[in-house]
Amino acid sequence: MMYTSGNFAVSKHVDLTADSSIRSIWSPGYPGLYGGAYHLTWRIYSGSLTEAIRMAVEESHLPYNPNCSSDYLEVCDGYDSSSTSLAKWCGDERPSVESSGPHVFIEFRASGSKNHGVFVIKYSTIVDLKPQNPHNPQDEFETIFTVLATPILVFLILSISLSAWIIRQKRRHRSSNTACAVMATTRSSDPVASDYDPNHWVIMPVASDPLPNLEAMMPSTGTGGETELPPPYTAVGDSQPPPSYDSLFCLNSGKC
Repeated sequence: MMYTSGNFAVSKHVDLTADSSIRSIWSPGYPGLYGGAYHLTWRIYSGSLTEAIRMAVEESHLPYNPNCSSDYLEVCDGYDSSSTSLAKWCGDERPSVESSGPHVFIEFRASGSKNHGVFVIKYSTIVDLKPQNPHNPQDEFETIFTVLATPILVFLILSISLSAWIIRQKRRHRSSNTACAVMATTRSSDPVASDYDPNHWVIMPVASDPLPNLEAMMPSTGTGGETELPPPYTAVGDSQPPPSYDSLFCLNSGKC
């Protein structure tokens, strides 16, 4: 594009499409100096959502001013001037930037005819840019739900496990009490068992219990209180004295 110098104001917008070859944007009146008031904008599209744009300033001789407030060039990372600024310069600066998406927006301002300058900007595409995922509210909702649901699920699992453990302990305690009650009932119904050792579960008699009456346990024969012994036992009065030593010697020697 070419503009002649003079005391006039120019405002113009141009849409461009980039490709793998290097293309250029230059100042009005190039290769001469521009003069006048300008507000020019360019929107460059890479031609694909998977390609970005690389932009480099090859030549720049703009009037210098503090904060680049009057004469300047600015490159925005997006479709228009509301996008994030990648670079803003004046004087002899020559920045080089790359976009994060398929569009860049370039803006040039010159304040009046007394200011003169020149610039050349080169641009081309960057291949194999990863496509940007569009904002999906459903994905954001799923992320929030996952973050909130995870601790709740863990709490429920722990609560159920604790409740099951408490119920199991109660059942075990109840079974133990039932077994003790059965043992106590069995012991109380046995007249022989007077006490037991809880450590060994062995029934042990108590020394204070009375001994059984032997006379009551022996059968009576009707002989005046005397007890009839079974054979070969005899009463004490009917027994014979033991043989003497001499009689035993006579029997062994045969000399009697």
